[in-house]
Amino acid sequence: MRDYVVRGVYPDSNGNESAIVMDLAAAQHALARYGHVDRILLKVPETPSLEDWQQRLRAVLPAGVEIRPQGTGTNENRRMLAAFRWNLRLLSYISLIVGAFLIYNTISVSVVRRRPRLESCAPSALARA
Repeated sequence: MRDYVVRGVYPDSNGNESAIVMDLAAAQHALARYGHVDRILLKVPETPSLEDWQQRLRAVLPAGVEIRPQGTGTNENRRMLAAFRWNLRLLSYISLIVGAFLIYNTISVSVVRRRPRLESCAPSALARA
């Protein structure tokens, strides 16, 4: 355990504390990742537009650094989740069809097995009438 100076906290949309603000050199030292930064979260004013901010930042940042709006990774996750739901729905329909087929066959077999019993009972029932 170590103590660090936290300069601020950014809550996420659910009100949880999702990001902290601290010195970049201290963060690299704490994570033992010198010269490497995974991501930097920037909160920019609404004016100028987000595209203008991205152009300004691209001009200042070195080559190989990409700027992505927050949530672009979640779009990929949403597509994968949608594909998973589609597959799940398709497989559930297939299982319903297979289940209905099994029930139909079970009922057909039980009717075929009972049919000789009913035919043997029918002549005696006719003789009484």
